[in-house]
Amino acid sequence: MPSCEEKTKKRAVSCWGTTKDTKYTKESHSSGGWNIVPFLGIIATCDSDRPIWNQRKISSMDVLFKDESYQIMGACFEVYKEKGCGFVEAVYQECLEIELDLKSLPFKAQPQLSLSYKGKQLQQKFVPDLLLFDKIVVELKAVKELNDEHRAQVFNYLKATGFRLGLLVSFGHFPKVQYERIVL
Repeated sequence: MPSCEEKTKKRAVSCWGTTKDTKYTKESHSSGGWNIVPFLGIIATCDSDRPIWNQRKISSMDVLFKDESYQIMGACFEVYKEKGCGFVEAVYQECLEIELDLKSLPFKAQPQLSLSYKGKQLQQKFVPDLLLFDKIVVELKAVKELNDEHRAQVFNYLKATGFRLGLLVSFGHFPKVQYERIVL
């Protein structure tokens, strides 16, 4: 019978993030595909035949760009408090830009960023919703629930920019803003 550690290694094939904020793990799926599983401060332990995920407390020293993230999320909460849910993404984008400006937070709205492939510049550009403090990518959504495609989008933005932190924020969730920190 395989040990608990061996079972856990079989499920968690590769780890995408290495910091303690948010880690993404690819897990094999019974249908032969992959699940992208986010977890915040979660460590795997094993009991009998299947792993059990236990919460581990994270100290404030482990959080990447803590103060900046706090300011950004404060602006998001203010927009949600004022507008609620039910609008399209462009409305929240414009409101958040106004709120960031009122709070004097440095940001670039929908910058067109270059992509390269094997050292060659591509004609295609990618456009994240916001870049803040020249080090944080913010991707806005107006959806009921965030899903793996949204997480993958932010993850790819981080890889393309070389930034380490992305905030994925959904204003379409009720009764409050849904957000995730994604760390590369």
